[in-house]
Amino acid sequence: MPVHRTKRNIVAAYEPLPDDMMVRTIVHGGDGSARTLSTQHIDQYKQAVDWAVSLADQFEHPVHVVPISAEEYGADHGDALQRRFDAMTPYERRELRQAVVRAMATVMRDCGDTRVRAEAFDVLVQIGAVPA
Repeated sequence: MPVHRTKRNIVAAYEPLPDDMMVRTIVHGGDGSARTLSTQHIDQYKQAVDWAVSLADQFEHPVHVVPISAEEYGADHGDALQRRFDAMTPYERRELRQAVVRAMATVMRDCGDTRVRAEAFDVLVQIGAVPA
């Protein structure tokens, strides 16, 4: 884990793992609390680290840049995601389903990783787009 030293603080930047899809920038409080400052797509990892370094001196405690998987993100945001889904119109739900089917079909066609292709197929089965 690279540690970036600033004038009066540090940034701990955890390395992304293969399954990580998002990156969180977190600052911990002295009382054990943690506050998420931002959540970005994993493609923005370097920018997240640079941003954390640029603002670290504003905080009393270290800043952490933590890559997370989709499952970890869903576990923390499942209720909000469900509320957004529940608020969608039938048209928006249909559009979302079609986008998911297209994306998973593209993954199955283009991805060289058999594990990822299998996961894409599982998604299509779960949403009823293909028979089990």
